[in-house]
Amino acid sequence: VTWSVSLTMSLRKLNTPRTRLTVEPPGPAVYVGEVVSLWCQLEGSPTTGWTYTWYPPATRTTMTPIPGHRSTGGRYTIFGVLPSDQGPYQCLAERIGPPPTAVLSNSVTLTVMDLPPGTLTITPDSRRHFQGDGLSLHCRSSLETGYPGDSMRKRGCQTYNFTSLNSCNTGLYWCESEGQRTNAIDITVDESPVIIQGPTRSVSHGGNVTLQCRYRWFSPKNITFYKDGMEIETRGDGRMTMWGVTKEDEGFYWCSGEGTGMISAETWVSVTALSGSPAGPELFVVMICIVIFLMLIPTLGILAYRW
Repeated sequence: VTWSVSLTMSLRKLNTPRTRLTVEPPGPAVYVGEVVSLWCQLEGSPTTGWTYTWYPPATRTTMTPIPGHRSTGGRYTIFGVLPSDQGPYQCLAERIGPPPTAVLSNSVTLTVMDLPPGTLTITPDSRRHFQGDGLSLHCRSSLETGYPGDSMRKRGCQTYNFTSLNSCNTGLYWCESEGQRTNAIDITVDESPVIIQGPTRSVSHGGNVTLQCRYRWFSPKNITFYKDGMEIETRGDGRMTMWGVTKEDEGFYWCSGEGTGMISAETWVSVTALSGSPAGPELFVVMICIVIFLMLIPTLGILAYRW
């Protein structure tokens, strides 16, 4: 009887699935401003019926929502990775059962660096495209060996058609040369009737950003743009330009045509703050202090004269 129970317990232990945490694009480093995806992959079990929680392993405390971060199923995506995103990550896969199961993954550490040895850009500059759109990828390298002719890789499908995109072309792209790579760009070929297009890379503080709302079959009279759930502007031409952007303009944007009831998927706009300069609320406080000081100058001059 003892042998039978031990065998049953051993079989259950052998049948327990494992989780493996991987990162795309591949390391050992990721670069500021690019899209980074962490994949919590189950081994030895169907993927249906599982929920995923993400942890930094040092504290084992669930990560609170962070701007520019999204989790969908077993995928955790960081849009426009920042130095503050550096550190260890883990995922926990759980299933209600029967029997109830919780499996913690291995730990993966993200090392965030400023500049890659090469640059990948796309034309038109957008993460989202309709089926049938054309797309060009351009690799520029600071290495001795250039990227033209080197390998280009993405997750998933092995075939590419840049003259007429299809759903198989959705994925994460980068260029490689002699074991080094460029920044990565996430491309989605959308089957929905409306998309919003915006820059794939982080925009410098003070730069300009243009967002375009595209409908597949028609053009609504007016199109409204939203940021982080708030309506910000309505345009007749489907294009919205933000001049002199700051960190306050960073966020998720989407659009909707008047009377259509159709809403685009969101796109992330990342803004790189000026090094060593205040941004957001800090900049506002500094400006208020300057205004108050300027208002007090005449009074201070009178007091100094009387003294």
